[in-house]
Amino acid sequence: MMIVVSRFAGSIARKFGVSGTLRLGMAVILSGALLMLLGNILQSPDALVLLLPMMVIAIGISITCSVCATGALAEFKDIAGTGVALYYCLEAILVCLLGTAAVTLFPTGSLWPLIVFSGCGSLAVMAFAAQSNNTRRV
Repeated sequence: MMIVVSRFAGSIARKFGVSGTLRLGMAVILSGALLMLLGNILQSPDALVLLLPMMVIAIGISITCSVCATGALAEFKDIAGTGVALYYCLEAILVCLLGTAAVTLFPTGSLWPLIVFSGCGSLAVMAFAAQSNNTRRV
């Protein structure tokens, strides 16, 4: 899914802009988390509950990744390569720490870590982006 969506990422970013594409990606990830939650509550077959929502989440990740580093580093063009490396390094550390915390806090073998991590992560990014946009307008 990520490979297919990445073929359209440029046109999506041109159409929605950096912040719009970020919001779209987070909304798609949140939709995947909600689908997984719904499937988990309804106790649907495991493959359906996991695979379809994860495909939706993968689409959201692909949309989001197409503008993350570009938007974050737009004002630092002279050191963008170093910035991207640092950005993804810090992101990996944060995801590892929060992901490990989510896995250890919930029952073994459940989908709750994925549901909570994807849902809360996308909501946090949307809230931070909204706050950041409000701060810039002032």
